[in-house]
Amino acid sequence: MDNVAKEARAEAAVTLLDVLRVLDIATLEQVFKTDSRRDFAGARLACQALRQAHDHSVRTVTVRASHRIAHSWRPGQRSPLTQFPFCTSLHVDLVDNEASLRHEIRMRRREHGVRGDGNLKDMPGQDTLARMALLGTTAEGRARITKLSVSLRGDRYSAARAMDIVGVLAALVPALPGLKSINAGHNDVLGLGAGDHVCSALLHSVLAAHAPRLQELYLPATWGILSGVRALADCSCLTYLYAAYISDTTDIVLLRPAEVAGLSALPALEELTLRAHDPTPEGANLAALIGARRPRALRRLELRPSVAERAGAPMSELDLPPVVLEFVPGRAQIKSVSSDDDLNDADDLRPCRVARLARVLAAAAASLPRGCDDVAYLRLQTYNLSRAAIREPAGGEEGPGALESRLTIYLGAAGHLPRLLARCGRVEVDCLDASAAVSPAAVCAALRVLGMPVEQLCLHHGIWPLGATGLAGGADHTAGGATLLLQEARQPAQQQHKQAAAAAAAAQQQAATGDQAAAQELRRAGAPMQLDTADAEGVLRDAVERLWQAAASSLDAAGPKTRKRGGGSRSGSCSVMLRGVPSLQPPPQPLVPRLDNSEAAAQAGAACASVARWLDALLAPAPALATEAAGAEAAAPGVAAGAPSRRLSTSRAFASVPCAGALLLECSSAEDAAALAEQVTAAGAGAGGGDGGVASALAAVVLPRHLADAVKSYDWSCCGDLVRLAVLSVLVKLWTEAAEPKAVAGAAVTAEPTAASDGRPGDTRHGLHGAALERMRLVLELDAAAAGLWGIAREMDSDGEDDSPYLIRLASRQALE
Repeated sequence: MDNVAKEARAEAAVTLLDVLRVLDIATLEQVFKTDSRRDFAGARLACQALRQAHDHSVRTVTVRASHRIAHSWRPGQRSPLTQFPFCTSLHVDLVDNEASLRHEIRMRRREHGVRGDGNLKDMPGQDTLARMALLGTTAEGRARITKLSVSLRGDRYSAARAMDIVGVLAALVPALPGLKSINAGHNDVLGLGAGDHVCSALLHSVLAAHAPRLQELYLPATWGILSGVRALADCSCLTYLYAAYISDTTDIVLLRPAEVAGLSALPALEELTLRAHDPTPEGANLAALIGARRPRALRRLELRPSVAERAGAPMSELDLPPVVLEFVPGRAQIKSVSSDDDLNDADDLRPCRVARLARVLAAAAASLPRGCDDVAYLRLQTYNLSRAAIREPAGGEEGPGALESRLTIYLGAAGHLPRLLARCGRVEVDCLDASAAVSPAAVCAALRVLGMPVEQLCLHHGIWPLGATGLAGGADHTAGGATLLLQEARQPAQQQHKQAAAAAAAAQQQAATGDQAAAQELRRAGAPMQLDTADAEGVLRDAVERLWQAAASSLDAAGPKTRKRGGGSRSGSCSVMLRGVPSLQPPPQPLVPRLDNSEAAAQAGAACASVARWLDALLAPAPALATEAAGAEAAAPGVAAGAPSRRLSTSRAFASVPCAGALLLECSSAEDAAALAEQVTAAGAGAGGGDGGVASALAAVVLPRHLADAVKSYDWSCCGDLVRLAVLSVLVKLWTEAAEPKAVAGAAVTAEPTAASDGRPGDTRHGLHGAALERMRLVLELDAAAAGLWGIAREMDSDGEDDSPYLIRLASRQALE
């Protein structure tokens, strides 16, 4: 008992008071993973000691100052900041509720029969509200504050007016001598226009005189915010300057020679973020800031730039892609230039905008001393080759030929981008979207200049990953495993040899009879498909064969009991593949080109109806059996009772490959999929070769679940994704075997084409050339041609709207991610 009492006394010796005296509130939030201000706010009311310990542990304080608070201010009243003498981070939240306060006072006085606003004739300004946040504080407490942020907002009845940032900071900064960080990046400020040199000069002078320890400065992006910025040279510790409030596209910083000279005078500036506009069409001021007039300590420059549209209109804007530039202090060379992935989208990296950026960067590099006039590394997130990206806003012809000619202007030898690339040591493009490109020729033009993307190439049939693992990724890359399965799903080598021998013998017989065309066709059918001789129909037939063999091999591995129970029903898959299917009338909409709105909806509905009619005609039971089935189970809406098509899931798309006689369907459940596959196979076996209405090769199999799970982006797009993956695996195989003719046919695929492939001229530093470019052209053309030979369709939504054209494209890009 004595030991227990001693332990109890020892535990009681450590109190909440001791904890609050040792740890500040910010540390307690990390320790307890909660909002400790709220948890300990009640504890401070327990006694004077806890109140003092709690208030001394607070390091971050927000003080709200409003016209309503100022109106009710009493003599001797102090700011809430006085309760927290050890505060180091202060946020002053100004609330502009003058309009609502005037309205309330006016209504209250009217109720008492008094007109007018009374003592509200002169309301306090924003600078007075800001001073209220420091009223009653001690000089010692104010000296501890190292971080200041200010904001202005309205109340729920009225919107805030523009912030008087000069007056607010002039009221606060002189009273806070220890400031190291100031955040005044409000998006709507008073004054600081392009011709307002007084306000900005006052602002920078106040900061330079009263914040000598300033290290970080966040300013609003207004036209004249950098006018007089040279005064900040007295802030010898200023390392970070931010003037790019990018949420409002109207906010912009005017970058003229005076602003460039002022920025270059900042001795310790290491990071600079600007939403800058150069009033010259050629971007001379941007080039000077990046090149010869760069601040000597600058390490990182984040730009969202624009230039003037023409010389006579300095304020008209033509956007450039947002970029991040890195430098080595003390060295003139540009270390790296990368597109800003957080701000860029595909529209920012259209050819005309990239050309403007290249012009600025080339001019910046040319302004540097000899030997340093190059860019060590250039990286673009993408290069947009779509029709909308290449077409100029002014209009013009929109045909592929006209757009390709326009693209030649940007990528030709006289273009700004090739001139920049001549100064670059290493060039990388993360990805190219060939599925949205105007033509395969346009993609080849980009590859000739920029080289192969380092991460992925987006085709009509999915994403071709080009990293270190590629499509042959390990077990953690499900799509890579599915692709390997499809690549390995081939006929046994002995059977292939027998087929080749039989085709050769038949070709000799046809040649002996003089039918040279038939002989050539037979030789082509017996020989393995190669890239230079392949056609789109052959690619699709090979893709369908791979899917079938993958399903058959999975079925064989499952054992005879599983086959007897209906194929892949044990795996829970709902996808069924049929072979020997006649062409549907009407066929589904092809993958390329996609139709829009009502036309797409009508064609999809007709295609889905044609599938249901064909299945019902093929598998419909006898009338007596149909009547019995109708009583046994309810039919789906719009489907006859007991009809085989009732097993289909109308909310999911089906895929049709007419040239291969293949049809991929999605059923409502795994049981329905197994039953449908069994019925179709039985119908094909019973028809034999004598029934002209049913193909003798008609058969069906349930696709393995793991194959479907590996590619499914959306529940309704599984069938289409499977065909895409199979076609993509064929294209990768053709590319690899053409690049490595001595490789064994069954070897694993690295799927990583590079610019160092054979055929590249020795004097070319970047880009894809020679035989490698020709092979890629063939792959792109096969991909585009095959996309027009098979289709996807599903029932539209009840409101007539359908987002499947967009989602199909999105699924194509995300299926292998």
